[in-house]
Amino acid sequence: MKNKLLASLLICMGISTAGFGQDKKTIGSGFIKAFFSGDDAVAFNYFDDNMKSAVSIATLGQIRQQLVGKVGKYVDTISVTEKIKDALTVVSYYSKFENDNLDIVLVIGADNKLAGFHYAPHTSIQEKKPYADDADSLNIPSGNIILPGTLLLPASGGKKVLVIFVHGSGPEDRDETYGPNKIFKDMAETLQQQGIASYRFDKRTLVAPGSLPPAFTLDDEVTDDVANIVHWFKSDNRFSGYKIIIAGHSLGAMMIPRIANRLKDSISGAIMLSGNARPLQDLLLEQYNYLYTLDPQPEKLAAIEALKVQIDTLNGKGFSKQTPSNMLPFSAPYSYWNSIKTYKQQDEIKKTTLPLLIMQGGRDYQVTMEDFGLWKTALKNKKNGTFKDFPKLNHFYLEGEGKPNPTEYNNPGHVAAYVMDEIIAWINKYM
Repeated sequence: MKNKLLASLLICMGISTAGFGQDKKTIGSGFIKAFFSGDDAVAFNYFDDNMKSAVSIATLGQIRQQLVGKVGKYVDTISVTEKIKDALTVVSYYSKFENDNLDIVLVIGADNKLAGFHYAPHTSIQEKKPYADDADSLNIPSGNIILPGTLLLPASGGKKVLVIFVHGSGPEDRDETYGPNKIFKDMAETLQQQGIASYRFDKRTLVAPGSLPPAFTLDDEVTDDVANIVHWFKSDNRFSGYKIIIAGHSLGAMMIPRIANRLKDSISGAIMLSGNARPLQDLLLEQYNYLYTLDPQPEKLAAIEALKVQIDTLNGKGFSKQTPSNMLPFSAPYSYWNSIKTYKQQDEIKKTTLPLLIMQGGRDYQVTMEDFGLWKTALKNKKNGTFKDFPKLNHFYLEGEGKPNPTEYNNPGHVAAYVMDEIIAWINKYM
C-alpha cells in the first residue's frame, strides 16, 4: 500500500520559530532545510503545541523516509508562492527531488508557528484546479464538501455499466497519479473504448483535508464519500438501470468488503486491485523492513525501530482513547487506528454476496501474494470470487523485472493490457 497514509495525507497541525512579524517564507525555508537535512530535533522545534502533540521527532524521520522513498532526495526549491487565508498563511514550496517535483505546503499561523504540513502534486501559482477545463468534469457533493471528478461515457452503444474508482491511501487525485503514471486514467480510458462508463474523483484528503473531523476514521476517509457518490448516481435518471461496480486499489481495495456490504442494494459487483487482507500495521513494518534491505542506511533502521515502538503501542493492552497520537504510527489519532483494528476485512468479505474480481501483481512488495492467498482462503467456500494474479506486475500493474523497488514507479508506463482484458471479460460475464 502506498505508504503516504497520514504523512502525506495530512500532517495538518503546527510550526514554530523566531519572532513576531518574521517573513513566513523565511520561516518555512528554515523548516524545510532542517527537515530534509535530517535535523529532526531542529525541525520539531518549529512546531506549535498542537503539532508537537500529534507528530513526534521520530515520526518526522518516518515521514522523510517515505517521501524520499517515493521521489528521491530533496534537491532544491524551484519557486515559492504565498496565500493568506483568515489568520493563516499558506506557503507552497515547489520543490525539485531526484525523481519528481512536488509542492511542500506549509500553513503558518500569525504567531509564526506551523499550522499545517503536507506534500502534494504541484499546482500553478494561479491555483487552477486540475481538470477545470475538462469537458467530462463532474463534481458531486459529499457531506460537507464537493468532490471534483471525471465522468467518461462511451461514444454510443455502450453497456449500462458504471465503474467507480476508489483510491489508495493518502491525498490521491482522480487519476491516482504516481510519478509519470496515471493508473485510474489508464483504466478509465480503456473501459470507455470498450463501451463501459466510469467515474473517478479527487480524494477528500487531497481537495479538503481540513474537512475531516478531528477523530476521523476509515469511513470518514473512504467509505462515506463512496457511498455518497453511488447514491448520487442512483438518484440521477440518466443512470437509471445502470449496474454500478466499485473498483478499489490498495487501501481502496482493502475497504471493498465493507463498501460492498454497506451498498449491497445499490451496487452490482466490485473489483479489488492489490488489497491487503492483513492488518495495515503489519504491512507497514514489512514494507519498512523490505526497503531497508534495498538500501540499509542508519536512518532507515532508526525509522524501523521507531515504528516498532508505535506498533507495539497500537497492539498493546493500553491502547485507548487516551493514547496520544504521537505514540501511534504516522501520528494518526486513536480513532483512525481503532477503525483499522476493528475492521476485519477477511471476515467482512465472507459476508459479501456480490460478484468480486480480486487481482494481484506478483512483483508487488507493498501488498503481496500472501494477501492474495488469504483472500482466496476467505472465499474458499463461496462461488462469488474470481481471482487473477500477474507475475510480472508491480503494485500499480506496470510490468517490471528483477527485485521490485520504489524507483521503478518513476518509469513511464501504462496498466498492462492483459489486466484490462481480464476486467472487461469479468464485466461482460457478470454484468
